[in-house]
Amino acid sequence: MIYNNINQFVSLKPAYYRFLKAIHFTRNISAEGCSRYDVEIIVGKLSGDQVEDLRLRCTNALEIKIGDIESMSGLRLEIEDIKNRQLEGVSYRITEQEEDSFSFNCSEFYVELMNELLEPA
Repeated sequence: MIYNNINQFVSLKPAYYRFLKAIHFTRNISAEGCSRYDVEIIVGKLSGDQVEDLRLRCTNALEIKIGDIESMSGLRLEIEDIKNRQLEGVSYRITEQEEDSFSFNCSEFYVELMNELLEPA
C-alpha cells in the first residue's frame, strides 16, 4: 500500500487505469456536526484475462467538484502536493485531467492495486 507518496503513485503508471468503476463518499455525522468526506475512487484496466483495479482512498476531502462522469471514455488521475499553499488540513489536490470530471483537496491518500480474474464467456 502506498501512503502519501506521489512518486510511488506515479510509478504504478496510473494513466493505464482509465476506466472509472466506483466513487464513494462517506462522512461521520453527529450532534456535534459533520466531518469532512473520505473519498474512495476505484479505476480499472484490462490486462489479458484479468481486470486490475487501482483504489485511491483520500481522507478529509473538501472543495469537491464533480462534473460529467457518465460519458468518460477514459480518465487520468493526478495527485499534486499543495502543502506549500498553507491551506488548513489540506496537503494534496486530486484531479481527473482528461475531462476535468472531478477534483478535490484532501489531507492524505492511500493507493493499492487489486486484481480479479475474468470469468470465461
